[in-house]
Amino acid sequence: MPAAEFVAGGREVFRPDVVGWRKKRLATQPPGRRASIVPDWLCEIISPASRAHDMVTKREAFARIGVRYRWNIDLDTRTLHAFELKRGQWIETCVFCDDDDVHAEPFAEVGIPLATWWDPPAPTATKRKLSRVRKRS
Repeated sequence: MPAAEFVAGGREVFRPDVVGWRKKRLATQPPGRRASIVPDWLCEIISPASRAHDMVTKREAFARIGVRYRWNIDLDTRTLHAFELKRGQWIETCVFCDDDDVHAEPFAEVGIPLATWWDPPAPTATKRKLSRVRKRS
């Protein structure tokens, strides 16, 4: 359920970039797109403007309210970091990059092709990188 809001503790509103619940906990999208059930999984897309907020403030808040799985996607480094909450602490379970197939909880059984998420690299950047490699040979 993308771009949904949820309320925790009856008053705190959260707006992750992408959020999801297991069907047995939330079978249909709530009216007005605001749920009162803490999600099982959420994902934040990290950008330079929101990096500190997403990686510190939101991370701490999501742990405090008990979100079980959290992913961070960094478009600049083309990486996906997967975390699981264990005993109130985020444990990084895996990191994927470039064209990896993502197999991470809560979607471990599904291979998600990461390559389809990135913009193709600029042709000049690729040429420059290849030129540097050739010069070293």
